[in-house]
Amino acid sequence: DDDDDDDDDDEKKEIVVPSKALIILDAPNICMHHGNHKAFSTKGLSIAIDFYRKRGHRIVAFMPEFYLDYEYVSSQRRKAKIGFDVSASKIPDNISLLLSYRDEGVLVPTPPQDYDDTYCIEYAMKHGGLIVSNDKYRDYVDGMPEDTFQEKQARHQARLWLRSHLLTFTFVGDEFLTIKEAKVQQPGV
Repeated sequence: DDDDDDDDDDEKKEIVVPSKALIILDAPNICMHHGNHKAFSTKGLSIAIDFYRKRGHRIVAFMPEFYLDYEYVSSQRRKAKIGFDVSASKIPDNISLLLSYRDEGVLVPTPPQDYDDTYCIEYAMKHGGLIVSNDKYRDYVDGMPEDTFQEKQARHQARLWLRSHLLTFTFVGDEFLTIKEAKVQQPGV
C-alpha cells in the first residue's frame, strides 16, 4: 500500500458521492487499518459495508482469494506461532465472515497470482465507481508504460482519475469515518 504519502495533493478534487453510487472496497486495506496495521480485522470490512449499505450504495469488495482459504490461513498461523516472521496482513481473523460476504456477492476473490488493486481500479473505472482505500495506488500508475506520448497521457489520466475517485477513511474504534461523509447523499435527500 502507498499509504500516507503527501505529495501530488495539489490537484485533489472534491468528490461528491451520489446516492446509490457504486462503492468499491479495497478489503485488505480496510481490514488492516481497522486492526491498526497489527491485525487483519475483518470487523473493519463489516463496518465499512454497513456504513455504505445504510446509505443505499451498491458495494463490491475485492480481496485476494488466499484470504478465504482455511488451509492457507491455518498454515500462516502455525508458522507465526512457532516463530516465523509472518505478516499480520496475511492472517484474517474471521474467514467465515469473509466467506459469507463472498456467498452474498459482496466480496469478490481475485486470483492469488494477480494484483488485487488492479481489479478494484479497473472495475471502478469500467462501472463508474468510487474506491474506498487509503492506498494512493502509485504502484498501479508507476507500473503503466510511458514510452509513447499516448502512454504518458494514459498514465496521467489514470493518476487524475484515481485522485477524483478515491475515498479515504479512518476508524475511531469501531466507527468508520471518511472526510467525504458529509458529501455522501442519503437516498431520497
